[in-house]
Amino acid sequence: MGLKDTLPSSIRSLVKAINEAKIGNEDVVLFDRGISKSTSYREFEEKDYKFVTRLTIGRKYKIISKNESKSNVKEDIIINFYDKQHKCIDTNLRVIKLLNKEGNEIWFLTNLFDMPALDVTELYKRRLNIEVFFKFIKQNLGYKHFLSHSLNGMKVYIYMILITALLFLIYKARKKLHGFKIPLFQFTLDLEKSFIKTLIIISGGDFNAVKHLF
Repeated sequence: MGLKDTLPSSIRSLVKAINEAKIGNEDVVLFDRGISKSTSYREFEEKDYKFVTRLTIGRKYKIISKNESKSNVKEDIIINFYDKQHKCIDTNLRVIKLLNKEGNEIWFLTNLFDMPALDVTELYKRRLNIEVFFKFIKQNLGYKHFLSHSLNGMKVYIYMILITALLFLIYKARKKLHGFKIPLFQFTLDLEKSFIKTLIIISGGDFNAVKHLF
Protein backbone atom coordinates (compact mmCIF):
# COMPACT_ATOMS: atom_id res chain seq x y z
CA MET A 1 0.00 0.00 0.00
CA GLY A 2 1.40 3.41 -0.98
CA LEU A 3 1.38 6.59 1.08
CA LYS A 4 -1.02 8.50 -1.15
CA ASP A 5 -4.20 6.86 0.11
CA THR A 6 -3.27 6.73 3.79
CA LEU A 7 -2.05 10.25 4.62
CA PRO A 8 -3.70 13.71 4.88
CA SER A 9 -2.84 16.11 2.05
CA SER A 10 -0.40 18.23 4.13
CA ILE A 11 1.59 15.14 5.14
CA ARG A 12 1.43 13.75 1.59
CA SER A 13 3.04 17.01 0.45
CA LEU A 14 5.89 16.45 2.91
CA VAL A 15 6.31 12.85 1.76
CA LYS A 16 6.22 14.04 -1.87
CA ALA A 17 8.92 16.62 -1.16
CA ILE A 18 11.08 13.92 0.43
CA ASN A 19 10.59 11.59 -2.54
CA GLU A 20 11.36 14.34 -5.07
CA ALA A 21 14.53 15.43 -3.27
CA LYS A 22 16.61 12.66 -4.91
CA ILE A 23 18.08 11.53 -1.61
CA GLY A 24 21.58 10.10 -1.85
CA ASN A 25 23.17 7.29 0.11
CA GLU A 26 24.93 9.73 2.44
CA ASP A 27 21.91 12.00 2.99
CA VAL A 28 19.81 12.02 6.16
CA VAL A 29 16.24 13.34 6.13
CA LEU A 30 15.26 15.42 9.19
CA PHE A 31 11.57 16.09 9.82
CA ASP A 32 9.22 16.81 12.71
CA ARG A 33 6.29 14.79 14.05
CA GLY A 34 4.10 15.69 11.06
CA ILE A 35 4.81 12.22 9.71
CA SER A 36 3.79 9.74 12.40
CA LYS A 37 2.29 6.71 10.65
CA SER A 38 4.15 3.42 11.01
CA THR A 39 3.53 2.67 7.33
CA SER A 40 5.40 5.86 6.40
CA TYR A 41 8.43 4.84 8.41
CA ARG A 42 8.31 1.38 6.86
CA GLU A 43 8.22 2.83 3.35
CA PHE A 44 11.19 5.11 4.09
CA GLU A 45 13.11 2.12 5.41
CA GLU A 46 12.25 0.06 2.31
CA LYS A 47 13.48 2.90 0.10
CA ASP A 48 16.66 3.11 2.20
CA TYR A 49 15.93 6.72 3.22
CA LYS A 50 17.95 7.48 6.34
CA PHE A 51 15.96 9.70 8.68
CA VAL A 52 15.76 11.24 12.15
CA THR A 53 12.55 12.59 13.68
CA ARG A 54 10.86 13.22 17.01
CA LEU A 55 8.52 10.63 18.44
CA THR A 56 5.51 11.31 20.65
CA ILE A 57 6.17 10.16 24.20
CA GLY A 58 4.07 7.13 25.12
CA ARG A 59 3.91 5.69 21.61
CA LYS A 60 3.42 1.90 21.86
CA TYR A 61 6.02 -0.45 20.42
CA LYS A 62 7.59 -3.86 20.82
CA ILE A 63 11.21 -3.95 22.03
CA ILE A 64 13.45 -6.09 19.82
CA SER A 65 16.77 -5.36 21.52
CA LYS A 66 18.50 -2.84 23.77
CA ASN A 67 21.68 -0.90 23.17
CA GLU A 68 24.02 0.30 25.88
CA SER A 69 22.98 3.75 27.09
CA LYS A 70 25.60 6.41 27.80
CA SER A 71 25.71 9.94 29.22
CA ASN A 72 22.24 11.54 29.43
CA VAL A 73 20.69 8.93 27.12
CA LYS A 74 18.01 7.22 29.21
CA GLU A 75 17.30 4.41 26.75
CA ASP A 76 18.50 3.30 23.31
CA ILE A 77 16.38 0.49 21.86
CA ILE A 78 15.50 -1.28 18.62
CA ILE A 79 11.74 -1.57 18.23
CA ASN A 80 8.83 -2.58 15.99
CA PHE A 81 5.65 -0.50 15.84
CA TYR A 82 2.08 -1.81 15.72
CA ASP A 83 -0.40 -1.15 12.91
CA LYS A 84 -4.07 -0.16 13.35
CA GLN A 85 -5.02 -3.78 13.87
CA HIS A 86 -2.46 -3.97 16.70
CA LYS A 87 -0.30 -6.31 14.66
CA CYS A 88 3.46 -5.93 14.91
CA ILE A 89 5.09 -4.38 11.81
CA ASP A 90 8.25 -6.26 10.94
CA THR A 91 10.40 -3.17 10.36
CA ASN A 92 13.19 -2.47 12.81
CA LEU A 93 13.57 1.14 13.96
CA ARG A 94 15.56 2.79 16.70
CA VAL A 95 14.16 4.85 19.58
CA ILE A 96 16.50 7.06 21.61
CA LYS A 97 15.18 8.57 24.84
CA LEU A 98 17.16 11.60 25.92
CA LEU A 99 16.94 13.68 29.09
CA ASN A 100 17.18 17.43 28.50
CA LYS A 101 18.61 19.99 30.93
CA GLU A 102 15.28 20.23 32.75
CA GLY A 103 15.18 16.46 33.23
CA ASN A 104 12.35 15.95 30.74
CA GLU A 105 12.35 13.06 28.28
CA ILE A 106 12.63 13.63 24.54
CA TRP A 107 12.09 10.69 22.21
CA PHE A 108 13.85 10.41 18.85
CA LEU A 109 13.13 7.92 16.09
CA THR A 110 15.64 6.90 13.42
CA ASN A 111 16.86 4.09 11.21
CA LEU A 112 20.51 5.02 11.79
CA PHE A 113 21.46 1.95 13.79
CA ASP A 114 25.26 2.36 13.87
CA MET A 115 25.53 6.05 14.73
CA PRO A 116 26.15 6.97 18.40
CA ALA A 117 22.93 8.06 20.12
CA LEU A 118 24.10 11.59 20.93
CA ASP A 119 25.22 12.11 17.32
CA VAL A 120 21.69 11.21 16.19
CA THR A 121 20.19 13.83 18.51
CA GLU A 122 22.72 16.42 17.32
CA LEU A 123 21.59 15.77 13.76
CA TYR A 124 18.03 16.57 14.73
CA LYS A 125 19.16 19.85 16.29
CA ARG A 126 20.33 20.89 12.83
CA ARG A 127 16.69 20.77 11.73
CA LEU A 128 15.92 23.41 14.37
CA ASN A 129 18.70 25.61 12.97
CA ILE A 130 17.21 25.20 9.50
CA GLU A 131 13.78 26.20 10.88
CA VAL A 132 15.25 29.39 12.37
CA PHE A 133 16.85 30.19 9.00
CA PHE A 134 13.60 29.73 7.06
CA LYS A 135 11.65 31.73 9.65
CA PHE A 136 14.13 34.58 9.08
CA ILE A 137 13.87 34.56 5.29
CA LYS A 138 10.05 34.28 5.48
CA GLN A 139 9.68 37.24 7.82
CA ASN A 140 12.43 39.46 6.40
CA LEU A 141 13.32 38.44 2.85
CA GLY A 142 9.95 37.74 1.23
CA TYR A 143 10.28 33.95 0.93
CA LYS A 144 6.89 32.23 0.52
CA HIS A 145 7.50 28.79 -0.95
CA PHE A 146 9.94 26.95 -3.19
CA LEU A 147 9.40 27.34 -6.91
CA SER A 148 11.03 23.93 -7.40
CA HIS A 149 11.39 20.82 -5.22
CA SER A 150 14.52 19.62 -7.00
CA LEU A 151 17.74 19.98 -5.02
CA ASN A 152 19.28 22.28 -7.65
CA GLY A 153 16.12 24.40 -7.87
CA MET A 154 15.98 24.87 -4.09
CA LYS A 155 19.69 25.79 -3.97
CA VAL A 156 19.31 28.39 -6.73
CA TYR A 157 16.28 29.95 -5.03
CA ILE A 158 18.00 30.18 -1.62
CA TYR A 159 21.18 31.61 -3.18
CA MET A 160 19.10 34.26 -4.96
CA ILE A 161 17.44 35.26 -1.69
CA LEU A 162 20.76 35.45 0.17
CA ILE A 163 22.47 37.43 -2.60
CA THR A 164 19.57 39.89 -2.60
CA ALA A 165 19.83 40.19 1.19
CA LEU A 166 23.55 40.98 0.93
CA LEU A 167 22.90 43.57 -1.77
CA PHE A 168 20.29 45.15 0.48
CA LEU A 169 22.77 45.40 3.38
CA ILE A 170 25.36 47.02 1.09
CA TYR A 171 22.66 49.41 -0.21
CA LYS A 172 21.70 50.44 3.35
CA ALA A 173 25.31 51.02 4.32
CA ARG A 174 26.10 53.16 1.28
CA LYS A 175 22.88 55.17 1.60
CA LYS A 176 23.38 55.42 5.39
CA LEU A 177 19.83 54.25 5.99
CA HIS A 178 18.37 52.93 9.23
CA GLY A 179 15.45 50.64 10.01
CA PHE A 180 14.15 47.93 7.71
CA LYS A 181 10.77 48.40 6.02
CA ILE A 182 11.30 51.84 4.50
CA PRO A 183 14.88 51.09 3.32
CA LEU A 184 13.64 47.79 1.84
CA PHE A 185 10.87 49.59 -0.03
CA GLN A 186 13.35 52.16 -1.33
CA PHE A 187 15.79 49.38 -2.30
CA THR A 188 13.02 47.61 -4.24
CA LEU A 189 12.14 50.78 -6.16
CA ASP A 190 15.77 51.53 -7.01
CA LEU A 191 16.33 47.91 -8.06
CA GLU A 192 13.31 48.07 -10.35
CA LYS A 193 14.60 51.31 -11.89
CA SER A 194 18.00 49.69 -12.43
CA PHE A 195 16.39 46.72 -14.22
CA ILE A 196 14.38 49.01 -16.49
CA LYS A 197 17.46 51.14 -17.26
CA THR A 198 19.48 48.02 -18.12
CA LEU A 199 16.73 46.70 -20.41
CA ILE A 200 16.53 50.02 -22.23
CA ILE A 201 20.32 50.05 -22.77
CA ILE A 202 20.40 46.44 -23.99
CA SER A 203 17.38 46.83 -26.28
CA GLY A 204 18.32 50.23 -27.62
CA GLY A 205 14.82 51.37 -26.79
CA ASP A 206 13.16 48.50 -28.69
CA PHE A 207 11.36 46.19 -26.25
CA ASN A 208 11.03 43.45 -28.89
CA ALA A 209 14.80 43.02 -28.77
CA VAL A 210 14.61 41.76 -25.18
CA LYS A 211 11.15 40.20 -25.27
CA HIS A 212 12.69 36.71 -25.33
CA LEU A 213 14.00 37.29 -21.81
CA PHE A 214 10.49 37.23 -20.34
